[in-house]
Amino acid sequence: MVESHVANVDVEGSSPFTRSNFNRKYFMSYGLNRFVCDVLTEMRTCMETRNFSILPSLIEEVQTMVNRMEMALADMKDLERLKKEIVYKKEELKKLEKKIEKKKKK
Repeated sequence: MVESHVANVDVEGSSPFTRSNFNRKYFMSYGLNRFVCDVLTEMRTCMETRNFSILPSLIEEVQTMVNRMEMALADMKDLERLKKEIVYKKEELKKLEKKIEKKKKK
């Protein structure tokens, strides 16, 4: 069974989809769309209650989430580098085409 709870969140300026400033309830579920902060909060709860039985799985979950974030950042950096390289290669191609045109005219 999937455990879930409802939390009160102040959404003032926190989302581009929110236009008004008010407290809104949203649905949080344990599973797919969790944030690292949520898992860290659960870890803190484990420390407060001295219930360490789920701590290893929470550590593994945080490690997986952070690894995915690092890979996404590396992918974005690679994309930026590739975009710059494409621009450079297009400029180089234009120069070579002009050079070819000059040789054809001779």
